[in-house]
Amino acid sequence: MSINDDFKAFLAQRGQELASTKTAQQTAYERQERLSAQGGDLFTNLFAQLDENSHLTEQEPAPADPAEADFNRTFGL
Repeated sequence: MSINDDFKAFLAQRGQELASTKTAQQTAYERQERLSAQGGDLFTNLFAQLDENSHLTEQEPAPADPAEADFNRTFGL
């Protein structure tokens, strides 16, 4: 083999290595995007369930402390 053939073989091998690295980076990016989308869907569904069940957890307001009520009335709160 000549030096030229060795160099071409080296370039071909290096090109394959770089292509596989780019593919691995692209795969990692796509995985991260997919996980982000799944996380967003999870929280969207969770908040939808909380909204649906909000009527189950409604509580009557506790009677106000008379001193607090006077304070709020005095200062217009």
